[in-house]
Amino acid sequence: YILRAIVLEQELYVKFVRDRTTGELKAVTHKIVLRWLIHLHGPLLGLGFALAMIGLVLWGFLAYHLWLVYKNTTTNETFKWKDLTRDIKHKHKKRQQALAAAAEEEAEAEA
Repeated sequence: YILRAIVLEQELYVKFVRDRTTGELKAVTHKIVLRWLIHLHGPLLGLGFALAMIGLVLWGFLAYHLWLVYKNTTTNETFKWKDLTRDIKHKHKKRQQALAAAAEEEAEAEA
């Protein structure tokens, strides 16, 4: 809103600029306004960008915690469940490999 107020205060979209190559007057475009804002108000644009990124991260955290509330779990519990399911899958895979090896040995013994 601050940058919009600056643009409106300066009445940038009402003004004209002279083309360097042809010398004719042209209406100010969004590109020219953006370049002017970057030139004169770069730190303000950088701060706005940084705050927007922080806002996105905070919205992500809020969404994650609302999901946890919906699931009725804590952050610690979710990580423990992930560890537990990973361990169960790992043990199941090892058991399947052991059963396959035992079946192979049995088939070789019969032959």
